[in-house]
Amino acid sequence: MEKPVFRTRKSGFVLVLIAVVQPAFAQVGYISVHVKALNEESSPLFTYTISGGNSFTLSDLPSSQRCSDLGGSHDGGLWVVAEGALRYRKPGGTGWVSTGDSATAVDGAGPGECVYTTPKGLVVAYREDTRDTLYIPSAHGGHKAVDVANNASLQAGQGETVVVDDQGHLLIYTGYYERKSDHWMSASTSNTSLPAGILHVDVNITNRNILFSTSEGRIYQATPQGEVTALGTALGTLPTNMDVAYDDEGGMYCIARNTATGGADGVCAWNGHSWQGDSSSRNVEHLTGGAGNEVWGIDGLPTDANDVATIFTRSTDGGHFWYDNEWINSNNGNSVLIPVAPGTYTITGTSVPNWSCQAITLHDPAGTSTASVATNSATLTVAAGEVVTADFQNGLVQPSNISQVCHYTILQDFGTGSATYGPPLKGLTDYHYLAVNFPLDGYYTLAHKTGSAWGNPNLVDHTTGTGYFMLINASYGKDEFFRERVTGLVPGMKYTLSAYIADISPQAPIRPNVLFGITDATTGVLLGSLSTGDIHNTAWQQFSFTFEATTTTADIFINNNNIGGAGNDLALDDIAFSPIPNVVASIRNLSSDTACLGSPLALTDTTASGVWSSLAPGTATVDDAGHVTSLTPGQVWIRYSVTNQIGCTSADSIRLTFLPHTTAGDITVSAPSVCTGHEAVLRASSTVIKSPRFGWFSDSALTHLLDTGEKMMTPVLMATTPYFVSATGVGYCPSLPDQGAKAVAVVNPYPVVAGLGGSTQVCAGAGTTLSDVTPGGHWTIVPDTIARIDSGGKVTGTQAGQAQVIYTVTTAGCTTQVTMPVAILPLPTIDPINGAHPVCQGDTLRVTDGIPGGTWSGQVDGNGLVATASAGTHTITYTINGQNGCTAQTTTVVDVQAAPPVPDLQSPQPASVCGGRTLAISAAPGTAAAYRWYLDGNVLAGDTAGTLSATQPGVYTVQALSSAGCASGATPALLVTARCEIDPVADLSVTVTANPGPFSVQSTVTYTVTVVNHGPAQAQNVVVSDTLSPNVGDPGNYSGATPYFDPAGRTLSWQMPLMAPMDSAVLTFDVPMEVLNNTVNTAVVSATTPDPNIANNVSTYTIWQESGLFIPNAVSPNGDGKNDRFLIVGLDKYPNSQLTVFNRWGNQVYHSDNYANDWDGHELSDGTYYYILLLNTIHGKQAYKGWIEILHK
Repeated sequence: MEKPVFRTRKSGFVLVLIAVVQPAFAQVGYISVHVKALNEESSPLFTYTISGGNSFTLSDLPSSQRCSDLGGSHDGGLWVVAEGALRYRKPGGTGWVSTGDSATAVDGAGPGECVYTTPKGLVVAYREDTRDTLYIPSAHGGHKAVDVANNASLQAGQGETVVVDDQGHLLIYTGYYERKSDHWMSASTSNTSLPAGILHVDVNITNRNILFSTSEGRIYQATPQGEVTALGTALGTLPTNMDVAYDDEGGMYCIARNTATGGADGVCAWNGHSWQGDSSSRNVEHLTGGAGNEVWGIDGLPTDANDVATIFTRSTDGGHFWYDNEWINSNNGNSVLIPVAPGTYTITGTSVPNWSCQAITLHDPAGTSTASVATNSATLTVAAGEVVTADFQNGLVQPSNISQVCHYTILQDFGTGSATYGPPLKGLTDYHYLAVNFPLDGYYTLAHKTGSAWGNPNLVDHTTGTGYFMLINASYGKDEFFRERVTGLVPGMKYTLSAYIADISPQAPIRPNVLFGITDATTGVLLGSLSTGDIHNTAWQQFSFTFEATTTTADIFINNNNIGGAGNDLALDDIAFSPIPNVVASIRNLSSDTACLGSPLALTDTTASGVWSSLAPGTATVDDAGHVTSLTPGQVWIRYSVTNQIGCTSADSIRLTFLPHTTAGDITVSAPSVCTGHEAVLRASSTVIKSPRFGWFSDSALTHLLDTGEKMMTPVLMATTPYFVSATGVGYCPSLPDQGAKAVAVVNPYPVVAGLGGSTQVCAGAGTTLSDVTPGGHWTIVPDTIARIDSGGKVTGTQAGQAQVIYTVTTAGCTTQVTMPVAILPLPTIDPINGAHPVCQGDTLRVTDGIPGGTWSGQVDGNGLVATASAGTHTITYTINGQNGCTAQTTTVVDVQAAPPVPDLQSPQPASVCGGRTLAISAAPGTAAAYRWYLDGNVLAGDTAGTLSATQPGVYTVQALSSAGCASGATPALLVTARCEIDPVADLSVTVTANPGPFSVQSTVTYTVTVVNHGPAQAQNVVVSDTLSPNVGDPGNYSGATPYFDPAGRTLSWQMPLMAPMDSAVLTFDVPMEVLNNTVNTAVVSATTPDPNIANNVSTYTIWQESGLFIPNAVSPNGDGKNDRFLIVGLDKYPNSQLTVFNRWGNQVYHSDNYANDWDGHELSDGTYYYILLLNTIHGKQAYKGWIEILHK
């Protein structure tokens, strides 16, 4: 035969196929029937009859046969490799027949025919139990065949077979099937431009195109006309198995892994220009096409222990739904594909005891088929080349009875138990049971807890926390996964149906989303449902809806609204019913919910057949007509209840409040007494009533209202009058007659007062007493600037003028007053006394007054001459008598002062103003008012203080003065010279020494403190302070003096009143050594006498414990054998040490680069010198600085 040429559009390489004549299959349609049992572990045989008399039997029992490849025959038959064995389901067959052959890959051919590869890499043609080996690896360089495809019958000239070897080469069969010839053409070898690394291949039944995939993830199609077309890639990432397939209508499919397939391996279809993913095909690994546009795939890989590797079938109605789990059973599987002539067919299921048809799902490309659950039948209209599918869902009928109770009742809690996983459910789900923590997609288990395999690992049973819940790994379809029949419903009653659901894989992209509903078990009519929407809660969340029962039996169902494979995994627990009692209308009150005690109330309710009752019959009662009678104040609930047919009671209640009437005890009244002829203000209040309102009445029956409010003004009253008050407010009703409060306005008469008696004139400053025979009154006078009056009626004039005296008497708040005028007479004119001032004892002083005619009294004569013979304070009075009998007086005081005592004149010695300096002279005691200073008998004007700063030589005297200028006698003269003399000064030094060491703990250190006055003057108030180190204990064994020791400050204090020039004093004492460390003793000397040389006022003695040194601070080169040389104890340990000595002006007086304790300082005068000792230690030069006192005596 002539061979067609295949060329690529770009490279022009040649690919040869045998051009054979493709026979056409009969134009038939196909009926696909699939059965799902809601109790697959005990699935019975379900028999179905097709109109025309043919019948077949299906079962949904699971199988352990795991598939690894499959291929469709083009007459409706299907081939599969399961557990390494080749099996065949013929068209219309319900079981899988084993051929007994071992196979690795397979593709269908004509009726009862297939081609397959073997584990050894052979290619075998199978025809009606005849096997022809077409490919032997040894004939092809040892390359094994790994995939094979065929597009038609194996009869001569009717089909093509192509193979992919383990090198990725594409081979085309050029031999004859009947002759078993091994004739192949390697397109990959003869045409180098053909893509390398070919993985899978399929051949189109209609046009003989070849579809193949490569290891680079690309898809190609070769046509008989000589073109190879690159169809691009459908990949996100490389899938586990990149299979390709044609269906019998020429549709192209491949396995890919991308976002459209949910990130897992899945199926993509070619839409004419690109690959379109099908998310419901997630986890499908192998493909084949077949009758019509039917496509089958394998769920997972048999090499993966987590994959079931069963067959999935794609729907053909455009919904791209993949049927779950076609089992590989030898006799009766759960699916059948039946070729039929175009037409309409009815498929009817035979009833099985204890089982019922619960749902029928149709997949009809034309959408003209119908189904009836009630008759367990489906009527399918099938066109040529079309596949119409009926999916029957059958359930084991195990109805659960609802208790006739009025409260929440759990229908399904999935039980309890000590085992890790609960037993399989019976008749509740068509999902498959696995006793594992992480069941596969489309599987479930009963668990106590989710566990670590899930993104929500700690979810536990909702019912008790220790029981089981249903853990569901959603399938790839939006299908039903739970159904349960319930009985015991009451028609006409309303119920709440609820369940608890939780998301157990929150990390996955797809959220749980289910349809939860209930149908009439007889008619299939939906009674109520709820679509949850996407569930994001990882804790238990209750979902519920209400429905009204139409029959006693109903079916609960739960459907997936989302697909699984990448989420939509959920936990289910506690499916429960709650009867809803009848709704009772609200009680209506014909008046008000609040009434006064004793007032009638009438209640009504529009719901019939109810019963009225009072929940507090002691407060109020109610009769059958709803009439309420109040008995005591307070609140009461009145209830209207209706009971339904199962004894559930519904009720509505109303709360009534009966308010008490106010009484006199609730009201506080205030009725003040008034005087005759006045109004009274009456007031009312209440601490019992909130926001009270008051009414005022003239009668106790409370019928004649006079006023309202908290107060009332009465008319003018001439006699005592009663009034009555009623009150109302929050929580209270108005007072009843004779129950109000009484307020009495009392009227009092005015008192009678007699006239006043006594003098009506009084001098200013003098007094007179008035009287009245009416006792108990009160005296006042106006204006009180003219006169004042006391409580006894005594009037005292203040200044001349007229005043009015008032006498007031009050009885019971009523007041009567009588008055009398009083004249305040003026005093005669008088001036202040003139001339009075302080005067010295014995001096003359005369006082006068500007108004003549008066008289003097006191220590003065008739002419105003004051007696000054004695010192002291004298009072002088001047008196004038007026013509109206009033007298005026004025007084003054004269201070007669004695002369102060003679002061004591004091100054520093010698009294000299040498060189223009100032001499301070003072008058003691310095307490006089002022002083008068004289120099050479002349007053020093302006110098009145007690101290004088003298600047001139001469004779100085001073007098003390009183405030009146009275002078004391003069002091003895003080001679101040201009001679210059040197001021006497002291020059104190202090030195501290100690007995030589070495010392140990508790050994005695004897300190010697020497003080010398080197100055020309006496040192006054000498104080020596010696501060001891904390390394030694308290001092003792004093010699030379007894000092004071302050233990807190660790200080010895030694005081001497005087120290003569060149005098010395020595103090010795002992202390115990307590801590071996450098021990410092510092002594300080001071005096009140000036000491210009303070450098030698401080001496520090250090006992060097660390270096073993003892450095003295005194040398006496007098040959007495004591301190004759500057002897540094321990210096021999430090050879080549330098010593430098300086005087007080910093001049060097001695130096040695290798001091050997041989310097005595005899060449120097007595005094204080300073040294620097550079000790040559193993750590380098170490400097010690201090001072040393040289004493030749």
